[in-house]
Amino acid sequence: MKSILIGTVLAIFLFPGLLFSQTYEITETDIFGMEKIPRAENVTIYGISFNTSIEAVMKKFRRTESGFRTGARFPFVFKLAPGFDIHSTDKKTIHNLSLDVLFVRWMKGKTTEFFQYKNIDALKEFLTSTLGPPDYVFSSHDLIEMDMFFYLKGYVFLRIRTGLEGREGAQLFLELWPEENIKAKVKEMGLEKIKTPNQ
Repeated sequence: MKSILIGTVLAIFLFPGLLFSQTYEITETDIFGMEKIPRAENVTIYGISFNTSIEAVMKKFRRTESGFRTGARFPFVFKLAPGFDIHSTDKKTIHNLSLDVLFVRWMKGKTTEFFQYKNIDALKEFLTSTLGPPDYVFSSHDLIEMDMFFYLKGYVFLRIRTGLEGREGAQLFLELWPEENIKAKVKEMGLEKIKTPNQ
């Protein structure tokens, strides 16, 4: 009994995050409506976080790796449900979780509003008012318009519009990324961190 007590005390001091970090299921909780928006590592989609192994996902949902397809942005993409894709680079670990407008019906409150803002100016205003200024931004407005907003809390917002679509015809994606993957991506893209007035 004494050894269990000592072990618990040590765990509290050495690994407080393991004991007190709460998870929020995006199909049950209005993530962006919360007073303090949690880090993406504490958000799950159907019980899956980006820390879940591909093997665990396959077992939980009784799927096989034959369901992977080649994606435009990642080598391996697995569609787990309408509007919900898992992106991987090795079929072993999750690089990020991606949601599009087809998943809105299973989301709550303000979190669904992101998918309404296909106009780039309205989208920027929504993101800034909801999460504050992004840490990194990428914009390319050639034949294919692409805007990416990176938050080190683990959220990446993506807007894509081809020249064949009208101004309001953009596709929007809400993605959950590990912070280290965001840092690696923005470094690869040569992006510099945006400085806020307080920095």
